[in-house]
Formats: sequence, C-alpha cells, structure tokens
Amino acid sequence: MGLAVIQMSEQSQTKAEMPPPDAIADLALVAAARRDPRAFGALYDRYVTRIYRYSYARLRNAPAAEDATSQTFLKALQALPQFRDGVFIAWLYRIAHNVCADMVRRGGPATTALDAMDFDLETGDSTQDAAIRSTERAAFYQALDELPDEQRTVLEMTASGFNGNEIARLMGKTHASVKMLRWRGMEAIKARIARQGLLSEVGE
Repeated sequence: MGLAVIQMSEQSQTKAEMPPPDAIADLALVAAARRDPRAFGALYDRYVTRIYRYSYARLRNAPAAEDATSQTFLKALQALPQFRDGVFIAWLYRIAHNVCADMVRRGGPATTALDAMDFDLETGDSTQDAAIRSTERAAFYQALDELPDEQRTVLEMTASGFNGNEIARLMGKTHASVKMLRWRGMEAIKARIARQGLLSEVGE
C-alpha cells in the first residue's frame, strides 16, 4: 500500500483562514493538558474515534488499528509541549499518518481479501449475504489501494469522519479540489469493481 504524501507546513497554517470554533476550543483543551496531563483525556475522547477509523482505513486490521491509535495519542501527549498552537486535529492526524506509515514500513498487517471477511451474523443476514458483502468490501479495499495517493487519502479520511473542509485544510487544498479527488476516486473504484462483476451498491 503506497504512502500518501500530506502537503502541509506551519507556514501554510499561518496564512490560512482563522481556525474554526472547534479548533479554537481545542487550544483551550491543549492549554489545560499542558498544565495537567490528566486533562488530555478530553482531547482523547474528542478524537479517538476518528483516529481509530483512519488507522483502520490505512491498516485494515482491528488490533493493528487499536495499536496505532494508542501510539498516536501517546506520542501526542509526549510531544504536547512542542505543539505550536496550530490546528490540533491536523497535528494529531499527521502523527497518526506517520504511525501508520511506520507500521507499514515495518511489515505491518498485509491487506488481503480475507482481511475483510469479518462476517457479522447478528444483523440477521444469511451467511451467503454476509459473504457477498464481505467480498465486495474486500474488492473495494483492493481498488482503494490502487488509487493515486491523494485520491486514496481523501477517501480514507472521508471514511474516518473528516468533512470536506477539514480534509482540504489538512491536505492544503481547496474544498473544490477535495471534492474532485473524491469523485474521481469513487468513479475509479466503481469501475474496477464493476469489471469484476461485484458492484451492487458503492456509496457516493
């Protein structure tokens, strides 16, 4: 799986628009955590789900994603004195990206069709229906891995719960550029899955 290159610098942050209210609220939480590390729990609670989803989208393995999430927040807590009052979620995301990239470089979990075969029979679906959905999901992930880095990153971050404006800010792009990358990525995935005869419903 190729590693996405995230183009963002401290200088580009200073030239950006005023941070949104959530980013301003984060700065107050960061200040509290600097005074008392126990206050870091509020930032953990606020972003743990997003970071886990992003880690899972990159690693496709639940234990590895849990480990990456733990490492991300531990590194963030340790490095908090070096945080320069930018956008906290952008800083946290870069840590998560580097943690996942390092796990992949060290020979982390390989993504195969079987990794997505996590049958969930509690929904009342038959084993056959669950297998079909899992096969489609595996095909989706395989197609995702073949996308250009920027398209894949946009789709992974969308799946992780980041909205278009946040993705644009994190990648140093316009909202319109992010929408185009997302559309092109989804069209490429749908075309690949359709060629395999597996396309039923791929979310827009």
